[in-house]
Amino acid sequence: MGTLVRHGGFTRVSLLLDQCGGPLEDLESCRRDVGILLHVNGMQIEGWVGSKTTGLPAGYQIHWLLLESFVVVETWPEIKRVKAIVDLCDFTRPNYGRAIAISDGILRLFGSASGTVIRKNIETDPGVLIDQDELQERLARYAQLPV
Repeated sequence: MGTLVRHGGFTRVSLLLDQCGGPLEDLESCRRDVGILLHVNGMQIEGWVGSKTTGLPAGYQIHWLLLESFVVVETWPEIKRVKAIVDLCDFTRPNYGRAIAISDGILRLFGSASGTVIRKNIETDPGVLIDQDELQERLARYAQLPV
């Protein structure tokens, strides 16, 4: 057996915020600001999709598809509430610190003097130990699968 490496871990931070400020109705501002936050933290955005809810005030939901997983932000401006999920895989590098920094940035984006964090859950999975040569073979086979 060759060198063992860790592979397949992740960090997921789930936030539920109350009495929020920030861009609760402004999808484009949130898309821009969280996009900058992702870029500053070294994440590669593969794409995004967003939609506004009907009614007034109109909230929104945005999903960013990242090279190493995803981020979701959903707003309810009528009750000043935000739900966010930062889910980062450790596919090419450890991303625990990035997941925490991104979730803290989202807290700042929607924070207000009276804002309350109702829930902040942090889940981690260290992944598995696998032989480095076997992992490379598996990744090479995976790369050849039709999309």
